[in-house]
Amino acid sequence: MTSEHAALLVPLCVLTAAGLAPAAEIPANPVTVRVYEPAQLDPSIKTAALNLARTTLAAATVDVSWKPCAPGARAAACDRPPAGELVLRIVRSTVEYDRQSLPLGDALVDIVSGEAILATVYLDRVVRVAKAARMDTRTLLGYAIAHELGHLLLASSTHNTRGLMRPIWRNEELRSARSADWSFTAQEIAAIGRR
Repeated sequence: MTSEHAALLVPLCVLTAAGLAPAAEIPANPVTVRVYEPAQLDPSIKTAALNLARTTLAAATVDVSWKPCAPGARAAACDRPPAGELVLRIVRSTVEYDRQSLPLGDALVDIVSGEAILATVYLDRVVRVAKAARMDTRTLLGYAIAHELGHLLLASSTHNTRGLMRPIWRNEELRSARSADWSFTAQEIAAIGRR
């Protein structure tokens, strides 16, 4: 996912397409996500972004529980390896480039073993793209989080040509807020359910 055209992916899925039952009839898959946030994010921005990401993932039958793992706070549950949990880091990028097409985040996926537990979202890039697109930072951050967690849930580094999992988000798409642009496809929802 790149920020060249304000790229970030967001999942708000319409579950009535392709013969899927309404969302209420599809069982939710519980997922715990550890949230490491050394970027010192404003609490109101973080709360709004995580709520949007949760709602987006819920439309794909994923019931997210956030586990805060604050820097400096020694929570025993955050010090152990994340057996069965996903990890989300919200950080500032360590190097700024002059390029416009920097990714807003990334996900580490071992496509051979299917292991995928770590997603990273770069807060400074999200802020820059949101400003350029004249959109709310909380919304863009929520979409970026949902997109990167989507890679982990799908255990895939590939992108789609439409919906949340597309690789490039253009400014006009970010401003239009069309639900189809920020949803998982029916095939992605089915793949997440199988995993």
